[in-house]
Amino acid sequence: MINKSRTELKEWFEKVISFFLLIEKIRRHDFHRFGCLPPASKYKTLFIGGPIKLKASSGFAGMQISSEGKEIIISNKSSVDEQRSLYGNDGLFYDESSNRYLTLDFIVEEYTKSIQDVVKNFKNLIIN
Repeated sequence: MINKSRTELKEWFEKVISFFLLIEKIRRHDFHRFGCLPPASKYKTLFIGGPIKLKASSGFAGMQISSEGKEIIISNKSSVDEQRSLYGNDGLFYDESSNRYLTLDFIVEEYTKSIQDVVKNFKNLIIN
């Protein structure tokens, strides 16, 4: 039996598994929403997946995404509410923790490496 709640396990996974949240976002958007397109030599793509809610209240709320990353601009009581937002730029995915775009190959490789350590240490969470 595991001596951790689902929330505690997820928080632990987020800390020890490389790109845990980014993989979750990519999976959700690719399977449950519009799909993530691979890069193509014929055209350049920029993808923003939400939901993202811009709420203007006595001011403005705006968002800009570029090759440099995202920028949120708000004033007064306005806000931008993001729920597992995913940003793609020509087959690269934006990682908010490192503030850079990364290839899916690199993300999956690092994720897979860190999973090996998690599996080794998972037995420490089990009550004998």
